[in-house]
Amino acid sequence: MAEDAKQYERNENFEEAMSLLREMKGRTSEAQERGDTEMTKMYNQLVKVISPVVEAYYKRIDRQEKAALNKRTQEMSRAEWERKQQELETRRRAQLAELQKKLGEKA
Repeated sequence: MAEDAKQYERNENFEEAMSLLREMKGRTSEAQERGDTEMTKMYNQLVKVISPVVEAYYKRIDRQEKAALNKRTQEMSRAEWERKQQELETRRRAQLAELQKKLGEKA
């Protein structure tokens, strides 16, 4: 449950960062349309700074999501293996008890 809350928060943060990037790109376009060279340059520089930061954040979120999926898959696999081992042990004990019973009857 805590992981879901973290995921929600990361998604919210990412959306906020993307919103900022979209806003700067929009302002760049508006400045270009107005013919405002100085503001176009400034907004363009901001886009160049913000864009790699947002991209890196997205990649980090993606890695964290994949790591969480891998961890859950590994835990499921481990639980399945342990369940199968318990079933095997139960069968072995039942076979041993049956064999001991047969040997006891022959004696």
